[in-house]
Amino acid sequence: MRGTDVFKQIASGDRERFKDANFEVEQMIAVDDKVVVRTLTEYTHAKGEFRGMEANGKRVSYRSLGIYTIEDGRIFDIWSLDDSVTMLRQLGMDIPTIQG
Repeated sequence: MRGTDVFKQIASGDRERFKDANFEVEQMIAVDDKVVVRTLTEYTHAKGEFRGMEANGKRVSYRSLGIYTIEDGRIFDIWSLDDSVTMLRQLGMDIPTIQG
């Protein structure tokens, strides 16, 4: 599977698992062939398993950063970073804090 088919498959499964999902673009910067997007994602884990955790009805809110490379008017490459630690803690996973 390639291209938009990958995104469609992920999105269709996630719609069932994560109800009332909301994605808010908080900031977008475009320079040359790069677009940087900071988003706020919020949803409720409503159904099924996610990273070893059964659905628990908890609401999560976390931020992501994506860097998109544009070629010929289309997205050619994506690099993204999600605040997965915040998300997993909000879902109830015990993630130790590193002190040092």
